[in-house]
Amino acid sequence: MKAVASHAKVKIVALCDVDERSLDAAAKTFPDASRHKDWRELLSKFADKFDAVTIGTPDHMHAAPAVTALRAKKHVYLQK
Repeated sequence: MKAVASHAKVKIVALCDVDERSLDAAAKTFPDASRHKDWRELLSKFADKFDAVTIGTPDHMHAAPAVTALRAKKHVYLQK
């Protein structure tokens, strides 16, 4: 995420993680970003706030958030 955020035209506007410690750590780096524990809520309620998502979930969890983001017409970057 830091590599993506290093691009001049990128602003991290939302963070999502089920692990509170990971979410807190990311929020220290991106304090202005909204925080979410459920990717479904993030995409359904806040999709108008961003153009793209970076998905860094375990391999067996990539499909659902990626397909949902694509259906919401978002650019998607998956990490494996």
